[in-house]
Amino acid sequence: PYYWFDGVNDSVVVTNNVDVDFGTGDFSVLVHAKVDDGGNYDCFVGRASNWGTSETGWVLGIYSNKLAFNVTDGSTTYQTNFANSSTIINDGSINTLAVTVKKNTVTDADIYGYVNGVQEGDRRDLTFGDDGDTDNSRNIEIGKNTSNYLGGSLYKVQIFNTALTATEIKEFSSGASVPFKYKGANQTELIAATNDRTFAGASNWADSGSASYDETT
Repeated sequence: PYYWFDGVNDSVVVTNNVDVDFGTGDFSVLVHAKVDDGGNYDCFVGRASNWGTSETGWVLGIYSNKLAFNVTDGSTTYQTNFANSSTIINDGSINTLAVTVKKNTVTDADIYGYVNGVQEGDRRDLTFGDDGDTDNSRNIEIGKNTSNYLGGSLYKVQIFNTALTATEIKEFSSGASVPFKYKGANQTELIAATNDRTFAGASNWADSGSASYDETT
C-alpha cells in the first residue's frame, strides 16, 4: 500500500501529537518514497512552517533532486542539503531516505543523511543558537510544506525519538526484519514458574489427550 501525491494539492496531515516532541533530544526520520518529479523544497514529511525560516521545527524533502533536511530551534535556520551525494532521488524508483539528528549537547548536533542505507552526507557540530529545542505545536505534514507539494508516492513514513545507527538504517533499507526493540515487544517472562518453562512441573502439563505429562518419558 502507498499514498500517491499529485504534486499540486495532495497532502496528509497528522494532528499535533506529543509523541513527536523530541525537545532537545535525538531523533530520526525515515521514508520509503518514489519521486516522479521533484522541485526544490518539495517535502516528504515535516513539522515546520516553511523551508529556510527560523521558526522552530524540521522538514525532510528534496533540493536539487537530492535529499535535504531543514531544522531549527527558532534562532537560526540550519538547512542541510546533502549536495555531495551522487544519488539523484527523483528517478522514479522506490528509495529509502533517512536523516538522523544526534545531539552531542543540547545545542550541538551531528546530522547524517542516508539513501538506501548508504550515508550520503553529514553536517557535524551544528550549533543551535537558542536552547536546542526543536518542538512546536504544528501538525505533521506529509507530502507538503507550505506551497511545496510532492509529486510521487510514499510507502512508509517513520519518525523515531532516537538517532538510529548506520546499521539500523541499513536494516530498514534492506527489508531485513525490523530490529526487536522497535516492535513494541518486551522481554517479560509470561510463564512465571521456572519449572513450568522446562516441563519440570509435570503436574501442570497435559498431553494432547489431556493426560498428565510425564517428563521422564
